[in-house]
Amino acid sequence: VTGVQTCALPILEAAHGALHSVGYSQRLDGEWSLAAQVNGLERHDSVASHQSAAAAVQYWSADRLNRFQWRALTDSKGRAGTWLDADQKDGPLQNRYGIFRIEPYAAWTDVPILNDQQGGYWRSDYRTPRYTLSGGADYTDINVHNDATRPGSRTASGFVSGFWRIDRTLNWNANASVSHGQPKFFSLSASPTTTTTINSAAAKTL
Repeated sequence: VTGVQTCALPILEAAHGALHSVGYSQRLDGEWSLAAQVNGLERHDSVASHQSAAAAVQYWSADRLNRFQWRALTDSKGRAGTWLDADQKDGPLQNRYGIFRIEPYAAWTDVPILNDQQGGYWRSDYRTPRYTLSGGADYTDINVHNDATRPGSRTASGFVSGFWRIDRTLNWNANASVSHGQPKFFSLSASPTTTTTINSAAAKTL
């Protein structure tokens, strides 16, 4: 999709406001594309008037095996966010991973967005006709500026799972996961927690 798009839309009647938006997208060639959008929100009942802008760049290889996407946004008060996602395939192996950071109170039109967070994730799958092995990990840091007036925590988790088709009638699967959460500001009611889960099962089809 290539070109400029503009619109001025009323928000829900109960909100008594207006949202104005202009956007642009461009496919540079068979592998690269970019997009940008600018919004203005006015007279909304529950969201302060503001302007916001976002940009995105994508690379998708000609063989469609590797894709990288970068996105960023900012609002008229200088609060910003950015995140990067990647998806790579190599035969039976597929890896997906990304990182992100969004400032506190970052605003995007009248739509609530997760903010005051940073972290990353990773997912991996190895698939064949007879077995599948998957794994992944996540890390999330809430309260990116360590503001003592706001709640904050750090959470890390990981998992691994497997599936094996032994024959046409017998399957075996197993999974294990672990997670650890820690508040940034300790109190009598807040302490680190760690959870570990391991499961295994076999199923026979008659």
